[in-house]
Amino acid sequence: MRILHAYPEFISKGGRPHDCRQIVNHIARRGHAVCAVAVERPEDHGRILPDDSVTVRFASPVIGSTSFTRILKEFQPDFVHFTGGPRIPVQNGWAFQTRRQEIPYAVSACGNLSEPTYYHRWGNKTNRFYHPLLKRLFFRAFDYPMIRKAAFVHATSDNESRIATRYGAQSTCIVPFGIDDAWVRKTHRPIKPTSLPLTFTYLGRLSIIHKGLDTIVDAFGILQQKGLADKVRLVFAGTSENTSLEHLQRRAAHLQVSNIEFPGGVWSDAKDELWNSTHYFLHMCRFNGFALATREALGQGIPIIATIESDFGDWVNKYGMGSVAEHSAESLADTIISFIEDPGQYAKMVEGVRSYVADTAWQNVADQLIATYAATTGNDDDLPRSEGQHLSLSA
Repeated sequence: MRILHAYPEFISKGGRPHDCRQIVNHIARRGHAVCAVAVERPEDHGRILPDDSVTVRFASPVIGSTSFTRILKEFQPDFVHFTGGPRIPVQNGWAFQTRRQEIPYAVSACGNLSEPTYYHRWGNKTNRFYHPLLKRLFFRAFDYPMIRKAAFVHATSDNESRIATRYGAQSTCIVPFGIDDAWVRKTHRPIKPTSLPLTFTYLGRLSIIHKGLDTIVDAFGILQQKGLADKVRLVFAGTSENTSLEHLQRRAAHLQVSNIEFPGGVWSDAKDELWNSTHYFLHMCRFNGFALATREALGQGIPIIATIESDFGDWVNKYGMGSVAEHSAESLADTIISFIEDPGQYAKMVEGVRSYVADTAWQNVADQLIATYAATTGNDDDLPRSEGQHLSLSA
């Protein structure tokens, strides 16, 4: 098959561009012709390209430009996949041009359909009172047609699939973003002893609204009140978004949480030391998005505590690779107390992590997507035999 993947930030740094490159690289390794389309930006000095087997083309970011149509006509794909998600004006225009060429396409939701995203902007962007209304108008005018007319929406969990269906998706394909090969090889390291204190880690952007970090601090405040402070350790590793770090520090001081650390961003040896000391990874997101750091933690053989809204909760339940908590301090505190009281469950969770990581290595993820493209286009007979034998990843 000839498959075109489009994402404006395809060659940039960051979790989602990383995922897009992994998908196209592993699809190309199956012998399919793959073209990746991006927008060339002046700030992309350290741009990251996919494997040489993947053709990279650049399209104009100007709405109404026909550069993307020219790429479609030249490459002649059997299928197009918009891997960056909705809410991206350039991709809305590209999807319109794809429909005009009568080429089937898919859209990766990437967490952009969750209700809270209407009220909060990503990163350090300023939130204005009129943004929720503008976002809803944009969705109605551009995202809704893009989703409704897609051959399928790629969702990373049952939770995200339900959201996409509610917003008009004809069909959904539930496939999580994968685990890097380098991490898969680390999964079978010896299981850590569960001697106290147990270390609970969050690694990523310190974003209170999205990541639910305030709930985590409040939960450890409850543990402090119950006299369990010496049995747990909390690490928030990452750079601050807006004033999140200051807020978390003030909240921890107010609750007299004494067992909390803020090491800032960690890389290389410092990150390895963090993983080596971590028993559980915390992913208490208020809305979805399949975070790269959480998958890296799983690749280290670390169980996770997640909410259903984070999109990891469905997989935690299926594989038994941690615990699902409601998005409340009380629920998280109860979960942590159960780990303290029953350390024997840790080894079983690690085995669940190992099973999940083996099933969701990037090649398995790519094979699942290829099979869905083929079923959509009627090209099933063109698939190599190995691609029909991958595991079903539906949660």
